[in-house]
This record gives sequence, structure tokens and C-alpha cells, in this order.
Amino acid sequence: MTLQAPMPVFLIFCSESSQPVCGTDGKTYKNECDLCSAAMTSKGRSDVRHQGSC
Repeated sequence: MTLQAPMPVFLIFCSESSQPVCGTDGKTYKNECDLCSAAMTSKGRSDVRHQGSC
């Protein structure tokens, strides 16, 4: 039997400012904080491709 460590809980508070960024996953995020938050909570990896919508 293999035991796995529990996933850490992230408390991420992003501002409501709208400064859209395009992620390397092809999705548009409200701001860079939202992109980072989504990447952390989905175990994925996404970086900023460019400022503005995809």
C-alpha cells in the first residue's frame, strides 16, 4: 500500500482588477494572479504568453 501526502491548501487572494493576460495554455485570464492561481490549483503549468486576450 502506497501512502500519498495530502495536497497542500492554497489560499490565494487576487485583486479584481481587469488586466487580461493570455496564458500559454491558450486561455485568457482576468489578470496574472488569476492565471497563477488556476495553474496552482489544477496542478498544471501555464505562463503568460502575452498581455491582453488570447
